[in-house]
Amino acid sequence: TATVDAGGLCEDLIPNCRSYGQQTCVDYADWSKINCPYTCGFCTGSPPQRECKDLVDNCQDYVPEMCTDSSYRIWAEDNCPAYCDFCGTTNTVAPTGSSQSPATPSASICEDLINFCSVYSQLACSDTTWANTYCSKYCNRC
Repeated sequence: TATVDAGGLCEDLIPNCRSYGQQTCVDYADWSKINCPYTCGFCTGSPPQRECKDLVDNCQDYVPEMCTDSSYRIWAEDNCPAYCDFCGTTNTVAPTGSSQSPATPSASICEDLINFCSVYSQLACSDTTWANTYCSKYCNRC
């Protein structure tokens, strides 16, 4: 299992863990525990707070609909959080990916951000912050 540093942070070692997809956490668990413990749910603790700023310089060049297209959600959250008005909607913005994502989701929508919550069973629900962000429906958080 991954450890939590003295400050209680649960942090990925590499910046693009979310772009690998959740199946990587299962198929390459040993690698994931070292490199992507937060994204894969292998550690507890708070994710580091990141400054909410766009990581790519041309977010404004994308059509606004890119921020509402679920096909590009992870990339947009990672690369254009300020442009897409995601600041404050999640506790972490992991770097890297490839387009834009939906604006603040409606409070009436209860859905999981990832498709593999059940793979982790109740481990997916053990860290409140992670569960609320990625597995809110599976963990009955809404």
